[in-house]
Amino acid sequence: MKASKIIREKLGFTQEEMAQYLSITRSLLALYENGRRDLPTAAFVKLAEIESFLTRSPPPKESSRPHIKLQQKKAQKLLDDLAKQKVFKKELLNRKLVATQKVYDQHMLLLNLLDHLKSSNKRSATNRIHPAWLAIMEAKALEEIEQNGLHVQAMLEAQIAS
Repeated sequence: MKASKIIREKLGFTQEEMAQYLSITRSLLALYENGRRDLPTAAFVKLAEIESFLTRSPPPKESSRPHIKLQQKKAQKLLDDLAKQKVFKKELLNRKLVATQKVYDQHMLLLNLLDHLKSSNKRSATNRIHPAWLAIMEAKALEEIEQNGLHVQAMLEAQIAS
């Protein structure tokens, strides 16, 4: 691989950008990188200067560049915002879990009451509760238990933990 291509990759230059710096056409640079043409002397000297700089210069300290502080502030703000979003999401999930548990507990209690009322209906001829109402309420309780069941609660707990 030709030095110009290695240098381009290190600096993130396109062939067009490197060719502009070397004051040559992009096609001439491509031909040089493929071993089909030589560079003009002036372009070769510029390329050698870059290569020399890259091989003898220590890597720059990030803190010596003013834009780095701005980048660090942006990164920190992004991380802070993401942390706040995560806390907010966990709080929402916690609230949803509490509400789900409440509805589940209410309807489990309702099922227990319905069982009690059914057994009372069998023992007493007076104050009987209509069996259709008992069936409707039982269906409602079972549906709410399914929608807010232990599997739903476990999923919410897993989301909170992650």
